Amino acid sequence: MIRNEKGVTLLEILAATAILGFLVIGFLNLAHFNAKAKLEQERRAEALRLAEEQLNLKRAYYHSVPAVSAVSGNQVVSDTTSGFYRVLIQLSDLTSSPVYAAPAHPKQVFVQSVVLVKDASNLMAMLPRLLTVTVSWGG
Repeated sequence: MIRNEKGVTLLEILAATAILGFLVIGFLNLAHFNAKAKLEQERRAEALRLAEEQLNLKRAYYHSVPAVSAVSGNQVVSDTTSGFYRVLIQLSDLTSSPVYAAPAHPKQVFVQSVVLVKDASNLMAMLPRLLTVTVSWGG
């Protein structure tokens, strides 16, 4: 028997291959998770940009509109779909206790602002209203 043979055995090659395989699978899973998280963050950022854009448009509208009829409770101003996103705009009366709803699910963002609107019954009166824009998405 020769004892000074140099080289690796089949068992050592199999062990090294298995270890390398586990490392590659781990890195692939990490890359997949990172890609999913990046996509979700991009969707959330786009939804927030869309919500802020809609909020600013509605604020400008209520600033320029001659008068708004009385709002009691919550009033849905608009419920539309913008591409991949659903946009819900609500105007609430601040004299009653407003409900500040947290997002119902993680794929939803909302922005709020208090706007002063002219009352249709008394054009000299400016009424505070809570304007809420909620953007949600699926997938």
